[in-house]
Amino acid sequence: MTEAFEYTVRDNEKIKDLVEEIHLRAQDEITHLFLDHQEEPNIVRGRGEPLKYQDNEEIPEIRRKDGGLTWYHENTSCYMMGVPNQNSKNTKEVMRVWGNRIVQELEELGYNPELEHPEEGGSGYRGPDIYDQETGEQMIGLSATLTKDSTVARACWYEEDIESKNNREFEKLLEEDNIDSEEFYNSVKPVKGLYKQLNDSINPENVADEFISDEAIEATKEYKDREDGYVRGTCVLD
Repeated sequence: MTEAFEYTVRDNEKIKDLVEEIHLRAQDEITHLFLDHQEEPNIVRGRGEPLKYQDNEEIPEIRRKDGGLTWYHENTSCYMMGVPNQNSKNTKEVMRVWGNRIVQELEELGYNPELEHPEEGGSGYRGPDIYDQETGEQMIGLSATLTKDSTVARACWYEEDIESKNNREFEKLLEEDNIDSEEFYNSVKPVKGLYKQLNDSINPENVADEFISDEAIEATKEYKDREDGYVRGTCVLD
């Protein structure tokens, strides 16, 4: 069986709970989740990254379960798919299969995407993400989490030209993380139409807060406020 859901994010604190919820549901069946981010600009760290601004309420920052790097939310679309673990695939295998699937969707929209694989990395490796073959701009940030019972793969992208928004709140997040805003904007290529294409083909059910179980909320307490972190970086810039 397969389930598919769509959730409009208006509170960044819900993000971590939603990722956990997909892990729980995916233990039994394939589960798709579309996230339409309408919340204030915020920083989301991967599970292994340190939280930097826990004492600064002006910088919205949370930690999600997967092992990806920092993502800055502003006019962002995200699509996740969770599957039961029925074999011993490792993270590299998952990222290859997941990335190739998203590449195919982008090609159908007329884009010229390129997936970088971990084993093809070397010193110039930018991460298992999707880039424009001609310009080198990042199109999609990818990540995945494998647990004993389920695997969840995630894709995030900017649907709009975020530079044209001239959003001071968003630029403040970049400044706090010592990210040059001009370099950031020049490194990202908006992907128009992908959310609708995926959404139309999968036809998810719209859900609200009751979609998130108490079990998922309880599970996030393990990692959401941890002060340690061994990974540094962003999904967009090294």
